[in-house]
Amino acid sequence: MIGTTANNSLFEELPNVTIYGAYKPKELNQLISQSKLDFAAFFSTWPETYCYTLSEALENGLYPFAFDIGAVSERVRQLGVGYMIEPDVKVAFLVEALYNFGVECRQGKQTVSIGNEQDYGNSFLKNYYLF
Repeated sequence: MIGTTANNSLFEELPNVTIYGAYKPKELNQLISQSKLDFAAFFSTWPETYCYTLSEALENGLYPFAFDIGAVSERVRQLGVGYMIEPDVKVAFLVEALYNFGVECRQGKQTVSIGNEQDYGNSFLKNYYLF
């Protein structure tokens, strides 16, 4: 987990979970690289308006797995990559879908390019802040 959870102590005993905690934006690419992630999960239960973390994940070649709500699902749909699931899904189905999606990501790894760093920054400012 890059960042924190609502209750990190729930994961302390799990050998396959690492919680990196707070990070500086300039550290994110390195954290993603060293973590050897297959995908990024977006579990917002409200409709986000843009979701810059989706952009960060895509820039690092991670497939998005997201609840089908708001700007995240709109952007994933437009890109034609990733996996969307209804936010009110039963936990057992969510866990199975996450596992299967991880297997699929490892089998057919493709990166998603959304432009170079300067293009991304300009696009982010234009789309998010309406500059």
